[in-house]
Amino acid sequence: LEAAGIEVTEDPTEAKSVFAGLDRQTTYGRMRDAASAVLRGARFIATNTDLTFPTPDGLWPGGGALAAVVELTAGVAPEIAGKPHDPMREAVAARLGPGPTWMVGDRAETDVAFGIAAGWSTVLVLSGVTSDPEQIPPEYPPDLIVGSVADVPEALRRFSAGEADPR
Repeated sequence: LEAAGIEVTEDPTEAKSVFAGLDRQTTYGRMRDAASAVLRGARFIATNTDLTFPTPDGLWPGGGALAAVVELTAGVAPEIAGKPHDPMREAVAARLGPGPTWMVGDRAETDVAFGIAAGWSTVLVLSGVTSDPEQIPPEYPPDLIVGSVADVPEALRRFSAGEADPR
């Protein structure tokens, strides 16, 4: 935010906006101050709604979990800037050139939903949040399912050549 010229304050009485996202150093005091600022009328923006994110040690709380603390405390839903919502989709689409676009991710309800909403093809990798095809919500069917990100190039080659079943 500072790099973009936005003034940052830690004082909840001065905050005009609250940005919630993944913060591995968050504290109770920071969460309290964020909720306090939102209760005072600060605009509330969340980077994403991902409740978890994968680590080698398992799933940890994600940016959406931290935003949920502020939302539940202040009783105010955030504007969502990240996947699969319009602000992020519009920003990504504006940077892409013409041609086929594939959205690759490990979470159907954000990554695959993002690609579907944009009209792009989608690849779901089973090496992150989603580890079992049975976990895929029926409203977000990916075009391809692969074991890991390392499998994506070969899967796309085979898919494009008509050599493979997409699932």
